[in-house]
Amino acid sequence: MIKCGGSLLQLPDVASRLQSLLLRFHLRPAVVLVGGGECADLVRRWDQRFSLSVQSAHDLAITAMSLNAGLLCALQPQFQLVHSCSESASHSSDVISVLEPVSAIRRAEPIAGKLPCGWDITSDSIAAWLARAHGFSKVLLLKSVDLPDQEPTEQPSMKSRLQRLADQQLTDQQFPRIVGSEQQVWWSNLAADSPTITPVLPTLPPR
Repeated sequence: MIKCGGSLLQLPDVASRLQSLLLRFHLRPAVVLVGGGECADLVRRWDQRFSLSVQSAHDLAITAMSLNAGLLCALQPQFQLVHSCSESASHSSDVISVLEPVSAIRRAEPIAGKLPCGWDITSDSIAAWLARAHGFSKVLLLKSVDLPDQEPTEQPSMKSRLQRLADQQLTDQQFPRIVGSEQQVWWSNLAADSPTITPVLPTLPPR
C-alpha cells in the first residue's frame, strides 16, 4: 500500500515523479491512496466555520481524498481509479491503481471494523488500516519531507519510532495504534531531487 501525501499534488510533475519511483524500486503493480491536502484543509475551514459533527467532517474529508484521487488519475493514463484493493488485483503490472477511498473504506469495514473518525486520523492511518484489512505487509508513505534520523535514546521498536513521528506531527496520532505488528513502514520524500525509500525502523533490512 502506497500513501501519496496530498501536499505532493502541489508539484506539477507529481505523476511522473510517482511513476518513476515505482519503476526504479520495482513497486509495480501498485495500489496508491492519495491524501486530502488542500481539499482537506478546506473541509477543516468549513468545520471551524460551521461546527460540523465529527462524522460529517470525517466523511467530507474522505470525499476530499476522492477528489484528489481523480485528479491524479487525470494526470497520467497509467493511473486508473479503482474502488477496492481487490479490484486492483485484476489490473496488469503496467497499471497503477489509485483507490477511490469512499468506496474502498466502505468495502473494507466488514473485514476490518468501522474506521475511526476525527481529525486525529489522516490518510496515513487510513492507508495502514486498508493495508491491514487486505493483508498487505508493507506501507510506503510518500511525503514532502525527509524521514528524521532516529534519536540515539530511542527504543529500537516500530511502535516507539512511529510514536515519535506522530509526536513530531509527521504522521497523525492514530498511526502508531493502527499499524499492525506484522507490517513494515517505509518512507520517501517524493519532493526530493532524487527520492529514495527508507525503512522507518533502521534495523529493517534494505530493499
